[in-house]
Amino acid sequence: MKRPIRTVALEPHFAKKSTRSFVCGGMAGTLVLREKGWLGHKETILHSGEGPVWLVRWRGRLIAWANDLVGLHGLYTGYLDLVYEQGVKIYDTQSQMRIIFVERPADSPRADLFKCTLHWQDDSTLLVAWADQIKIVRVRERPHLPTASGKPSQPPLIVEITAAFQLDCMISGIVSNSISIPGFSDASSSFLMLAYEAPDTYNDEMTEDRARQARKTAERPELRIISHAGKELSADALGVTNYQAWGCNDYVLAEVDGSNSTGRCYVVLSPKDIVIVRPRDRRDHILWLVDHQRYDEALEQVEKLDDDERSLGGHSDIDPIAIGERYIRHLVAEGRVH
Repeated sequence: MKRPIRTVALEPHFAKKSTRSFVCGGMAGTLVLREKGWLGHKETILHSGEGPVWLVRWRGRLIAWANDLVGLHGLYTGYLDLVYEQGVKIYDTQSQMRIIFVERPADSPRADLFKCTLHWQDDSTLLVAWADQIKIVRVRERPHLPTASGKPSQPPLIVEITAAFQLDCMISGIVSNSISIPGFSDASSSFLMLAYEAPDTYNDEMTEDRARQARKTAERPELRIISHAGKELSADALGVTNYQAWGCNDYVLAEVDGSNSTGRCYVVLSPKDIVIVRPRDRRDHILWLVDHQRYDEALEQVEKLDDDERSLGGHSDIDPIAIGERYIRHLVAEGRVH
């Protein structure tokens, strides 16, 4: 490639396919589909000429990507008859047609500072997060309408935006949620996102005031569970090394396969850390209660553990006798037992 590549996506079941296809894009502003054939590799340009391609995601028959004209706006001021689409596109590999364009939110900050994040929640649902806004995009079959020629004149798929809302933070990553929340029955109708509290100077870059030019320190990133209606269900701050120095694009959130006992889990990457995130279980809750000296509640929860929960993970701290002894020492130290 002649220019730096920013993103690559492999076709589903890449290792089992003879075509070994993948798509890639970057600063050249071209999205290329590369596949293996009888006479070597074949390259097909799916999109070009509308700025850097920041991210591409491939699931099933659909390829989604995000591009933006950041840094190039001044080149087009004299060409008012040209229309450049900045946002997210979806391409159908079966019909070989582009089926939708999701416009980048108006007045969005620079894409090279606040990246777009795409995640296929399932084969037909795409989560689009850009800066501080989220859109949920649903793909479905187009109703069959006969034409005079008998051939389809439109893409076989149509897309609708089922939800769109704005948050009070920037979004560093977004994935499907498999963590159950008390009082919220359906985890699949929510998603997990990595929230970044941006310093208030990103939109004031042209100032000549030295104090205002100085980079402000960032807050701790937060993992938040958000419903499809935009309601925050849970939030946890992460202890990341040197978080004060990192920007929104310095973080990555990914969903991975965990061990047999933990199932799916999540990974948060920063320039200095790799953080493993998994759902809390009853044992984690008991340890939290002990750490916060709520021993009576911890003993109540220990009694509710079944045999599998007691043996899983080998937590030596989850011992009713040991917790009871700590409880007695705590009561003595407070003067409540003589």
